[in-house]
Amino acid sequence: LAANTGADLYPIGVHHVPATTTTSKPVGLVRTTHDYPAVLLRNAHERSLIASWLPPSFQSTVKLDLIYSTDCDGRSVRSFYDHCCHSKHTLTVLEVLPDTNSPAAAMNSEPGNGNNKMLIGMFVSQTWKHTPNDKPYGNGQCFLFRLNPNHVCYKWSHTHLPTHTDNQSDLGTSQAQPSHTDEQEQANNNAATKCMRSTMEYLALGKTSNGGYGLRLNDDLSKGRSSPNALGFQNEPLASVNHWGGLSHNNNNNTINTQTQPAVTQHLPLGDFEIGLVEVYRMVREVDGKPVDEIDGDPWKNLFT
Repeated sequence: LAANTGADLYPIGVHHVPATTTTSKPVGLVRTTHDYPAVLLRNAHERSLIASWLPPSFQSTVKLDLIYSTDCDGRSVRSFYDHCCHSKHTLTVLEVLPDTNSPAAAMNSEPGNGNNKMLIGMFVSQTWKHTPNDKPYGNGQCFLFRLNPNHVCYKWSHTHLPTHTDNQSDLGTSQAQPSHTDEQEQANNNAATKCMRSTMEYLALGKTSNGGYGLRLNDDLSKGRSSPNALGFQNEPLASVNHWGGLSHNNNNNTINTQTQPAVTQHLPLGDFEIGLVEVYRMVREVDGKPVDEIDGDPWKNLFT
């Protein structure tokens, strides 16, 4: 296989992947040697969605290997970092628990309604780590997603960044600087790709202009929040009140089923939501099972020599 450039591996600029029927081959699961099996991605349909969202060079060449589960490894950011410290490319999937006080959620939990778990998550291409000063890192190869219901993927795109950013601290720079030149504009875009944040108090992907996050998990991974319009992602809330209660989705106007809810024009954030199971997967080569991140340089180099 020819060596791939970063641009080949991770095309940046594809923003919103609409909720269309996918025909991608489901990404495989490694037969785990751990005492616990993968749970949230057992469904082949959901792994087919993941395959269609992964960078092209990974879509039919890797499998997912479960490296962290809150069921068996403890529920804390420290344990999360410990299990992810050797992997750059990771996929985090989490279960959003329904609000038991919501009539719509109660309706969805009735027998016969099938698998109505709300599954959301994030893909990152740099190693999660504790950053004491809350310094942002990462790059524009990351993405946010929802698997169920109304699957959708939000990839980072420079086309959704403000041309003139009033507060560069949101983008990881120390002070506000106007963008008057192409060089400054490029510097702002580079700063904005640093969309990962992780301390001992929380971990998050994508920051909004008003201090929210595209997806944020608290220190014991029991509560989360998803805010709209994270810089570069231009996302809807991954978890919203619109996603409970048999709601329908329209790609053009984001309408919902008016038989159960009044008409709205946008998804309403769920606010702080309770998190059930959290699982993290790394990428391994399908041909030999070796982790792609433990191979220096090009992960496919010397594969057939």
